[in-house]
Amino acid sequence: MDTTVISNIISRGRFSAPQGGEAEPMRAALEEVLIAESNQQQNREDRRDMRHPFPKLIRLTPVDSQGQTILDDAITVVGSNLSVEGINFFCKEPIPFRRVIVSIPQQSSPDLHVLVDLKWCRFVGGGWFDNGGKFINLVKKTARGFLVLGKERL
Repeated sequence: MDTTVISNIISRGRFSAPQGGEAEPMRAALEEVLIAESNQQQNREDRRDMRHPFPKLIRLTPVDSQGQTILDDAITVVGSNLSVEGINFFCKEPIPFRRVIVSIPQQSSPDLHVLVDLKWCRFVGGGWFDNGGKFINLVKKTARGFLVLGKERL
């Protein structure tokens, strides 16, 4: 299909998936992308724990160097994947704190709050940063903020 035909379809507001033989080049190209991604994923899975896709919105509350939560600086980030050891997420700005509390949404119960030690942040393009961290301890949300449930302190 040449660009004139494509622009005519777009200008008329008609969009339809290619049929028959027209679909084969698109399908083959997408299969290559999926195979390459699958191979990369297999190479990355030398970790102890399986990572699971987690494309959900997550509330992130910074914890300062004195262990105080900064509720006014809480932001929403986009989850990428999750394991029993840690979390990976995307955000629009670098996070200037070493520790944060992530509030993980759950379907049938209140959010799960976990203290996280951020391990890395890298710019991935398009104004997005990829971040990863290790889970430290469960945290309970109270009327006055957050309380760590264990030996570890904020």
